[in-house]
Amino acid sequence: MEYKKLYDPGEVAELIEWFRQRLDRLPESVRIEQGLFVPNLRRTVPLLIEFAEECSENPTYSAQLRRFFEIRERLIEQGFD
Repeated sequence: MEYKKLYDPGEVAELIEWFRQRLDRLPESVRIEQGLFVPNLRRTVPLLIEFAEECSENPTYSAQLRRFFEIRERLIEQGFD
């Protein structure tokens, strides 16, 4: 998903639901790109879900929300579903 100044509430809800359905099966960690590694994904995702629920309508946080989408994209690329 491309960067947007404000993400559609339906897109955010679908992202949150995607992760909720997979919380118990998430890998321990994931590398998003060369300089971005999430070492404790199982702890981070619930925090990102809470963040997305609280802040997704505020354009100030759109870059952080974009990272949450990137985590899902990377997991799918790595064959996780």
